[in-house]
Amino acid sequence: WALRDNPDLLYWCMGEFDEAAIHLVTRYGALEGTVPRRLFVSDRHKILVFERGSLIFLFNFHGSESVADFPVLVPPGSYRLVLNSDDELFGGQGRIQPDQTLPLQAEMRGNEICHIIKVYLPCRTAMVLERTV
Repeated sequence: WALRDNPDLLYWCMGEFDEAAIHLVTRYGALEGTVPRRLFVSDRHKILVFERGSLIFLFNFHGSESVADFPVLVPPGSYRLVLNSDDELFGGQGRIQPDQTLPLQAEMRGNEICHIIKVYLPCRTAMVLERTV
């Protein structure tokens, strides 16, 4: 007798996302020869952003607060969404446009030019962006 998840609880969706994330990290070699670099952390807003190889990982762990146009300080390059947990395939609500490209913006901070992208981070979501040069 095999134990099965109750399909109404959507645990299968987390398994599907986990499998897709493992496949993505393997395909990009993001764990090989790279170390994670924290780009942003906020305990108050429950947001975590880090870079690993050519991938940017964004997490909004907040239970009810989505963030529109969230600015992320990033290295120069081109950014494309390659995975997001809000995809209906993973039981999400489909609030994030799939395969979108995020425009890089230059911003002066003091005497330094910084590069940012602005991202929509719905509550309780994770997404991965690919950086290309």
